[in-house]
This record gives sequence, C-alpha cells and structure tokens, in this order.
Amino acid sequence: MDLMDPPATAETGAPEDRPESAGRRRARLGAALEAISVLFLLASYRWAHHWGPLADTVVAVWAISWIAGFWYSARGLRWGGRLGAAGFVVGLLMLLLVAGTGIAAAMGANPVGSCGGG
Repeated sequence: MDLMDPPATAETGAPEDRPESAGRRRARLGAALEAISVLFLLASYRWAHHWGPLADTVVAVWAISWIAGFWYSARGLRWGGRLGAAGFVVGLLMLLLVAGTGIAAAMGANPVGSCGGG
C-alpha cells in the first residue's frame, strides 16, 4: 500500500480496484513537487554562493522536492496523463543538468563560474 492510496471502504472497494485514481494523484503530486523544485532551483542560483544556512536549506529543499517529484511522477506515468509526463520530463531534465554539471566539474571546468561567494 502506498501513502497516496485511499483507505478501502465498502463503497469504494479496495484501492487496487481503482489504480487510475491513485495514479492521477501520484502524477499531480509529482508535478506539483517538480514545480516547487524548479522554484527552489532558481532560488539556489541566487543564494547557493552565499555559503550559509539559508543556502544549505534552499539546496536541500530543492534536492528533496526534485527526488520526490521525480519518484511520484514516474509512479504516476501510467495513469497520470500529461501531468505525470510533464513532471517526469522536468525531473529528467534536472537529472541531466546535475549530471552535466558533475561531468563538467570532473573535466576541470568551473560550473559555478566566478561566483566568489559572499
């Protein structure tokens, strides 16, 4: 049983009888979390170079919302329609950005540029 599955009742039947409604809820939650992660990604570009508790919090919330949104979007792909697909694509793009940044740093580039901090 997933956290997004409703409790079983005599009227609605077991949650397994209605996978499309749970899939839609997962897709909605995934898309909402991905939208939040985009906002926190933009905020992290603004605050990440300040190296303090605020920057750490912004980056942590971005990472948590991105991973959770990607997970729920992937779980809601089958029944979630365009909303699940949109959340999944945003999560996949962020995965490619993170991987690209890591590869660039491994090759000697400075992905943060001449930020300098402060």
